[in-house]
Amino acid sequence: MVSPLIFLRELPSDEALRRLLPQYKGNELESIECYLLLLRSVNDMLHPVEKLLSKFKLSRGRLSVLLRLLREHPQHVAVSTLAHDCGVRQATMTGLLRGLINAKLARKKTCSKDKRVSHVNITVNGRRLMNVLLPFYFAEIEKLSRRMASSDRTSLIRLLREYIDSVAGPERHTAGACKHSPRRPNRITSTGQHKSNTRSKR
Repeated sequence: MVSPLIFLRELPSDEALRRLLPQYKGNELESIECYLLLLRSVNDMLHPVEKLLSKFKLSRGRLSVLLRLLREHPQHVAVSTLAHDCGVRQATMTGLLRGLINAKLARKKTCSKDKRVSHVNITVNGRRLMNVLLPFYFAEIEKLSRRMASSDRTSLIRLLREYIDSVAGPERHTAGACKHSPRRPNRITSTGQHKSNTRSKR
């Protein structure tokens, strides 16, 4: 069963917010209302998508990994790169991959030149699943904004990008998606070996 992120079907009005939070005024109340509206929107969007994914025995995390692997197919992707690109720690990625490998949707192999490095690619079964799932997945996403005019969708995209930039700030351009980790994963050279991103001090 899909659990909602929040349980408020009706968001508090401006007047209710002012009564609840008398110490906040003006822009502060607008920020709180913006947060609640975004949270409610995300909840409403995720529910039908997760309901669809559950029919295919997938989570949003596993889908993100499969999409990343599908994009790189037939190349293999390092586990550390997958973790960085999906914005999770390597231990979390290991758990996601374990489920995909057990379901025979992904395959992992150890680099012959460096046993510490593991690479992953999507299997035939994984590609077949994605070929079946993706048309339904994108159709479900399209339904979410079907009633909006094209110009409104364009405006919403612009505003959301501005909002994301304002929240993330300069860290978004330096840290990328992996905001929970202060260090970037080591890069993988063409020979499959680790190469540190840390410059030596002189």
